[in-house]
Amino acid sequence: MDVVCESRQMYQPFVVEPDGPLGLPPDPLIGTLFGRRGRLVMFVHTISRMDLSKIISVTGKSGLFRVVAQGRQAVIAESLEDGKRVPVHSSVRVSALEEISMFTTGDDEPLKNILAKLFEVNKGGAAADPKADDATLWKALVAVLPTADRERIYPNDVRKLFLWYAQLHKAGLLAKKEEKKEAE
Repeated sequence: MDVVCESRQMYQPFVVEPDGPLGLPPDPLIGTLFGRRGRLVMFVHTISRMDLSKIISVTGKSGLFRVVAQGRQAVIAESLEDGKRVPVHSSVRVSALEEISMFTTGDDEPLKNILAKLFEVNKGGAAADPKADDATLWKALVAVLPTADRERIYPNDVRKLFLWYAQLHKAGLLAKKEEKKEAE
C-alpha cells in the first residue's frame, strides 16, 4: 500500500493491523486513514522545535523569517516578530540559519549547535540582552563557545546571534529534544 504524506519531516507513517489491539488515544495531532486490505494507516505528528531549515535571514530586512511558500519568482516569508508575510524575490540575498556557522580557532561551529548550547546554558530562558555592551555579549558567547575566534567574529555578528536567539526563543522554536506524540 502506498502512503503519501504532506511532509516527511512532520509526519511519520506507520501501519496498525485491524486484528491487533488498537487502543488509540483521542489526540488531535494524530490523523488516521483507512487503506486497502482493511489496514489502518496513521500519521503521527512529530514536533521538531530546533528545525532551522525553514528559518531565513533576508538582506535589507530586520529580523528572522519563516518560509511559508515558494513560487517561481519569489518565496513567501512570514516574520517571526510580527507575523506579517512578505514576498522575497530571487534577486534578494537570503541566508538559511541552518547553513550559517561561526568562526572558531578550530573547525567552524554550526549556528544550530551554538543556539542549542545557549538554550542549555540558560536553562530554556532568555540569553544576554542583544542591546548590551560588546564585553557582556562576548562573555556570554565565550561561556557557550570557548573556542570563538575574536579576530574573525565581528561584534555585530555576536549582537546578531543574541538577537536571533531572542527571536527564536520568543517564537518557541528552540528546544533541546524532539517531542513525539504517538499512538499505542
